[in-house]
Amino acid sequence: MRKKQDRIAFLFGSDDHWGPLKLYEEISRQAPGIALSLEREGHGHFFCCFEDGSTWVAHHVATLINDQISRSRSSD
Repeated sequence: MRKKQDRIAFLFGSDDHWGPLKLYEEISRQAPGIALSLEREGHGHFFCCFEDGSTWVAHHVATLINDQISRSRSSD
């Protein structure tokens, strides 16, 4: 993970047993260059079951992709 930090992103929920905050903290310590985000709007692990959660995550991922594109263009 450390070698590909600039290509990895994780999204954690504040109350998600599949991706506990302990894992968020461990990743941030061991690979500080990885994009870590914490969803705080309460969509939960089941975000994809509801339109508002799906829309929120789609927007979040689009932002990550656009940021990556911008960074790669500025480094060229």
